[in-house]
Amino acid sequence: TRLNWVDRHGVHGESIGHGASSDGLISLSPDGTKLASTRLDRQTNTTQVWWIDLGRNVEERLTSSSDGAYFPIWTPDSTRIVYASPRAALWNIYSRPLVGSSSEDTVIAGPVPVVKYPRDITRDGRYLVFEGAQGNFDLWLLPLKGSGEARPLIATPAVETTARVSPDGHWIAFTSLEAGEPQVYVSTFPSGTERRRISTAAGADPQWRADGRELYYLSRDNVLMAVAIGEGEDFVPGVPEPLFRFEPKP
Repeated sequence: TRLNWVDRHGVHGESIGHGASSDGLISLSPDGTKLASTRLDRQTNTTQVWWIDLGRNVEERLTSSSDGAYFPIWTPDSTRIVYASPRAALWNIYSRPLVGSSSEDTVIAGPVPVVKYPRDITRDGRYLVFEGAQGNFDLWLLPLKGSGEARPLIATPAVETTARVSPDGHWIAFTSLEAGEPQVYVSTFPSGTERRRISTAAGADPQWRADGRELYYLSRDNVLMAVAIGEGEDFVPGVPEPLFRFEPKP
């Protein structure tokens, strides 16, 4: 698959980079100047993280782990990429800077939960939200400042995935199978208590607009939906509106 820009009406724009994204796991940097993606290294048959300087359309390889690297996300200052890698039967979370030291730092490791996939870091850098599996996937919260330990944030008998924290840090959008099929929900953050369903039919993979005034997700038939978010401290979502259906570029 190739990466390229698409506008709000579904019109394809310029291609991004010169390679291929192996699995569609991409992440735009908070400053909007870079893109992280995963790509299959056919020589080693491992998936690795690359990043693209969007202004120059230049690609750089970030990881070379023999175990592979997956699920890239950015730190709030857009200088590091956080990713998951399976090592010694555990999926742990690591980070690496784009420039300077090539050393890899461990963000969280250990047997609980066994599998950890990073999903988002709050804009103030206080929390990492990740998917953790001790059976079903749940959403976990790791404080990045101080000495706090990781704890379950949203954990039910259903599967919860693809979490994204709102730009103001007050809400978290995620996909849940609680209703028997994927649906998009929004819950209070970081308490994870109050919850509202956003998708009116099946939906998944929520993403916030940069100013938090709109929430996007994919419908079951691959249509990008947009939900307007009202002004004020309360979470007031509008009716989901279709923007366009994702179609392969001719």
